[in-house]
Amino acid sequence: MPFRFTSLKGTYVRVTGPALEDSSSGVKKEMTTETKEQQLTNAFSTIGKEHGYDNVSADYSAFREFKVKWRRSCGWAEFEVSDYMNDAPQSVLNGVAETIFSRISRQSRREYPKEMLEWLASDEFVKRKQPIYLARSRNLTRTAAGEHLDLGESYQRLIDMGLVTSTLCTLII
Repeated sequence: MPFRFTSLKGTYVRVTGPALEDSSSGVKKEMTTETKEQQLTNAFSTIGKEHGYDNVSADYSAFREFKVKWRRSCGWAEFEVSDYMNDAPQSVLNGVAETIFSRISRQSRREYPKEMLEWLASDEFVKRKQPIYLARSRNLTRTAAGEHLDLGESYQRLIDMGLVTSTLCTLII
């Protein structure tokens, strides 16, 4: 049976397809997909419960830089996660949530997981997200010549002084 859309409510799309059979009970269940927002909320809610937070919400926000903002109080927490993460694998979202909650609860100054760092450093991530970053960065010029200085001229002076090689020049300018 091919997949078909059965309902569209706001940003939630329910996709149905072939039924899955639970091997332990023999019950057939309909396959559904979660939205990216639901995956994010589920990651933060699951990890939050482990750290004593019963009411957790998480949304993507269009920040210029990669960051996570949060507000919290007794038993609840709200997160805004950079939308650069909106296509991250579930394991990466879980790792971000675990790192943030461990920092909030002061269990440790845990670093971000290796899997997340590798995903952020991947060529695919850069290819997809760099145009978004550049569009959001208002302070970037697309030229080496500024209002007061020309970086090309400065770089040429460094070459003339023998402090850098000219082969690097074509990469920068």
